[in-house]
Amino acid sequence: MEVNDKIMYHFHKNGVYDKTWHRGNTIDVDESFEGNLLKITRDFDTNVNGYSFEKYLRIFLNKEYEKGFIDGIIKNYNKRKEYLELLEIARCIIWDMNIFKREMALEEVRKEFFPSLPSRRHSIWVCDDKSIEFWSKRLAPSHITSHKLSLFEVSLTGKLFKSSENLLPGDNLSYEECIDASFDYWNPHDIDDDKAEYLFQGKVKVL
Repeated sequence: MEVNDKIMYHFHKNGVYDKTWHRGNTIDVDESFEGNLLKITRDFDTNVNGYSFEKYLRIFLNKEYEKGFIDGIIKNYNKRKEYLELLEIARCIIWDMNIFKREMALEEVRKEFFPSLPSRRHSIWVCDDKSIEFWSKRLAPSHITSHKLSLFEVSLTGKLFKSSENLLPGDNLSYEECIDASFDYWNPHDIDDDKAEYLFQGKVKVL
């Protein structure tokens, strides 16, 4: 829908584009705008210390099998700590991989079937006053992300699209299933206003 001077809210990740987010600034959000999701998909890789993670693990495990892999896990605390660190690296890569898979599927469906809707890669994400409480908890710093947040009130003039995080393709889906599930996000029904999310393209005035 088209909006004019509509008051909404944006949770800004401190340390990311801080020079842009300050009171009184105007931001032009169009197809050349580089949103955070564009950066996530563009920068995605599985490298660790100069190796693909698969090769990194293969080298590590080959050495450990020679030394007695199982004994190392049970008896050696320092090795156990190293294994846990590897598992944490693996978890982070899988987390990023799921986002990459989801966003690639969403963009593929949008381009082909809903080209008039704003791309998640070239939009800013906003919420309204009904969903501030939900998103302040949902986006709070955790073991997943350490970013602290600042809440900005903004005035929007341009194209606004309403959907829900609940309609995003799940992490447990194959890419083909993500494609099918993406239709629900771009063509939403019965959205819970307390959990709604919005994509916006146009002029953003930071209030």
